[in-house]
Amino acid sequence: MIKNALGLCLVALVLTACTSAPLHNMTGVAVPEKADGSALTLNQVKASVMRGCVGKGWTPRVEGPGLIHCSITVRTHNAEVAIPFTASEYDIRYVDSVNLDHDGQGNIHRNYNNWVNNLSGAIQQELLRQAYDL
Repeated sequence: MIKNALGLCLVALVLTACTSAPLHNMTGVAVPEKADGSALTLNQVKASVMRGCVGKGWTPRVEGPGLIHCSITVRTHNAEVAIPFTASEYDIRYVDSVNLDHDGQGNIHRNYNNWVNNLSGAIQQELLRQAYDL
């Protein structure tokens, strides 16, 4: 009986560890230039970031010039990120989470990284739309 209990505990521990991954902050993600080689304006970048957030189900709020905070809630899980940006680049930085197993040591539920990668992809799509007037 004790062997079965220990075995179940070991399996549960392994399965829990499988959902954890190193937390990934995105830094220095390039903002594409316009077709003519000129840069997007700060307002165009801000609008693209806002649209990208909304398009992926994140709730953005402008915190100041060049800074947007976004949050997402999926069932009982919540994540918040900061997106500082310039006309040439942006970052997506972890701020806080609920029920995503952030351990304070740089690990978090793997879904967080997927959400952030998808968010960055949506922002890039919006930036390209701005850059090429699509």
